[in-house]
Amino acid sequence: MAAAGETLLDVRDLHVHIDPERGSASGVVRAVEGLDLRIARGEILGLVGESGCGKTIASLALMGLLPQQRGRIARGSIRLDGEEWVGQPPERWRALRGRRVAMVFQDPMTSLNPYMRIGDQLAEVLRLRGVNRRREVARRAAAQLERVGIPDARGCLRSYTHRLSGGMRQRVMIAMALLAEADLLIADEATTALDVTIQAQILALLRELRDERAMSMLLITHDLGVVSGLCDRVVVMYAGRALESGPARVLFDRPAHPYTRALLRATPRVDGPTGASLESLDGLPPRLDGPPPPGCRFAARCSFVREACRSAEPELEAAGRGRLRRCIAPLEELEASAGDGAHGASA
Repeated sequence: MAAAGETLLDVRDLHVHIDPERGSASGVVRAVEGLDLRIARGEILGLVGESGCGKTIASLALMGLLPQQRGRIARGSIRLDGEEWVGQPPERWRALRGRRVAMVFQDPMTSLNPYMRIGDQLAEVLRLRGVNRRREVARRAAAQLERVGIPDARGCLRSYTHRLSGGMRQRVMIAMALLAEADLLIADEATTALDVTIQAQILALLRELRDERAMSMLLITHDLGVVSGLCDRVVVMYAGRALESGPARVLFDRPAHPYTRALLRATPRVDGPTGASLESLDGLPPRLDGPPPPGCRFAARCSFVREACRSAEPELEAAGRGRLRRCIAPLEELEASAGDGAHGASA
């Protein structure tokens, strides 16, 4: 098992494809292309980007939960504690889920069984770990529900999913991850549908889990405010590709890619200048069910686009201060040339 600070999850050159339904005129959806992720033990990594950029599909690939018959890992490597998981049989993936890696989905109603009491669902997790005595199962389950802030934990064990609020359901999912003693928690838009008070409580809980148990986390969201307050590092995705990555504080203070800059300028900030208006990001990302555009995938929406951007897709390169970017020039240079009127016209 990895020690604190050592690499726990190492994803390299991950390509995930979704095959079209039979009779469909659309092509293969290249949902994720060449994604690299590295998460150390005790680290929280944020994966951000607009809806449809490939964040959720990437997380499902990490859990072995891609849509059956259609979803597949076309290429790449997923290593947990150095062990390769791509190509493993389904039973090995089932052993991974819950025990080593746990996931909290955006809507727990789709992942909690509405026909089973909460206590029975928590008991299943404990039985996977060899805990079978009824009193011990009830004690541990109630203790974890109390740990995640659910009042009347014993009453919650007897309840069905529909009787719980959205925040309580999310806490139940987190309690399941704790009972499983998972090394990695994947949270996919886990706070998006919650009111701000419950959201703040769950984010504080996730931070406590990281600090107390050195639990690694992959936080998938489009909410940059959540990322700035919780994550150590950030990967920014666009149209299936990673466009920038780096330490959260550095990336938010000085983005290296025009897309990251655009996302930040479209996000409300309490520390922003008084009266400052939000900027919109016009246009749409390219379709993922056909051949990718010949150049940069963000070129059609970029305020700093150059002719060279349309001819070849840039590689991920070092951008200083621990950042990587997929752009032909540093953003500082692009902004300077824009001020001189030397940049190309926006598409």
